[in-house]
Amino acid sequence: MAQLAAHYAHAAASTRHPSSLLRTCWEAFQQRRERQKMRAALYELSDRELTDFAIARCDIEYVALHRTINPREG
Repeated sequence: MAQLAAHYAHAAASTRHPSSLLRTCWEAFQQRRERQKMRAALYELSDRELTDFAIARCDIEYVALHRTINPREG
């Protein structure tokens, strides 16, 4: 949540047009919704299914937040 607030603060400081600020906020909202969807989908999987993806249940929050980073690669 703090990251989202920091993102909004940066967006407000770096934009001059209200439409640009609105677009930035909308994109941040969409990214948050995607993380929520991913988190919910991963929590629905069994431990065995998560293991098939090389993800432990305790890694779900990390994976949802850092979608492009593999938690098993260092």
